[in-house]
Amino acid sequence: MSDFRALEELVIDTHGSGSELAVAQSIAQLPPNLRSLQLMDLWFDLEMLSGFNPLAWAGLTELEIMVDGLDSFPHLLRSCPNLSSLTMIGIFTEIETSETLAHGKLQSLRISGDLHHSDSIRDIGLFNAITLPNLRSLEVRNLGQWAHEEFKEFMTRSKCPLETLIFGGGVMTTDQQLAEYATLFPSLDSTADPMRSTFYFDLIVM
Repeated sequence: MSDFRALEELVIDTHGSGSELAVAQSIAQLPPNLRSLQLMDLWFDLEMLSGFNPLAWAGLTELEIMVDGLDSFPHLLRSCPNLSSLTMIGIFTEIETSETLAHGKLQSLRISGDLHHSDSIRDIGLFNAITLPNLRSLEVRNLGQWAHEEFKEFMTRSKCPLETLIFGGGVMTTDQQLAEYATLFPSLDSTADPMRSTFYFDLIVM
């Protein structure tokens, strides 16, 4: 990566070749000017992410990544203090870490799970571990039963200016829950759109 010190955007797509270890070595220390990183068809778990230089990803403002385990979520936020947009795709089992984290710069969060392998029935603790006071847009897909009470507590705790909440396919909500959001958070535009059901999101236009 020493030849790419001026690089600001990077997309790595291995087309499912399973090259996590080789890629991990190349991104363990990112170029200092890199702001946007997309890692496609690569799975990272907490152990692998924890092996990176703690300052390696500090300059990132946009990140798209696939993770195995929800414990990677607070770790990514801590590793990327300047992150404004995070797209996280993965297999989400119940979070095990007791860590709680406030991240003041994240504005956009997109999360897509795998209903066949994730804990899609019980509360996985997605919003218990974080406080996001600047979050403006949230889209969730394939998470199973929506953690309604947990999300309300997250909103109250974060006091964020959330404007858009999109429930894609594979997320089970009720009309009563959507109506409650409209009452509690009048400025919030919440939408259930089952057509947004693919595992992957569209690529971020950079």
